[in-house]
Amino acid sequence: VDATGTERAFLPRIRDDEIYFTLQSLKKHRIEEDIFIYVRRTGYAWAFPLGDNLWHVGVGEKSMREAMRLLRLLRRKYGFEEKRSLCHCRSRVRLMPPSKCMPFLHGSVVGVGEAIGCISGFGEGNLPALQSAKILYECIMSNRLGEYERRILSEFKWIEEEHELVRWAQSNRKKGRLRMAPRVISIFTRRALVPTPKTFRDVIHQLRLGSMGRKW
Repeated sequence: VDATGTERAFLPRIRDDEIYFTLQSLKKHRIEEDIFIYVRRTGYAWAFPLGDNLWHVGVGEKSMREAMRLLRLLRRKYGFEEKRSLCHCRSRVRLMPPSKCMPFLHGSVVGVGEAIGCISGFGEGNLPALQSAKILYECIMSNRLGEYERRILSEFKWIEEEHELVRWAQSNRKKGRLRMAPRVISIFTRRALVPTPKTFRDVIHQLRLGSMGRKW
């Protein structure tokens, strides 16, 4: 089983792979719970509440320098003061949907989790990884391993949608961004914590800025 994430150590390499640097931290903030995302053409920063004033704050960018800058922009926009982290880590994340990470099966090797693109367009990978492992277990136990790729692609259609949104947000196209507004709402309303109207407006506003060719 290849569960090696971005390394994809046993499955064939992915053509035109998209690997981002990530900085993630756990911090205490007395801010009303919401989902905060700050999108730019080469990456995005986020802050998700975990309860009891705990926040998961992070950034995914193609360069570490830009990652630090984007975190500062997120903090300034949404009022997250610079504080000492309870814990933090640096790593890498694959931002490719499952359809771009095939094959999932190669010889005697089968992939799960981030190795086969089971990670959301906004960098959430724990739950999709567990879901992919459950699907693999079910396929093995029912002697239907040949159905594994189809079931993964079917189960994670929503990941494809999120990645499509990210690609549009990061593109240089001046047309079509406003068509993504309904997609933003559809994606966020599937989450356990539904963002406030302000968060919706902020994300759509960023898409509009991009459609007018303005710097974000």
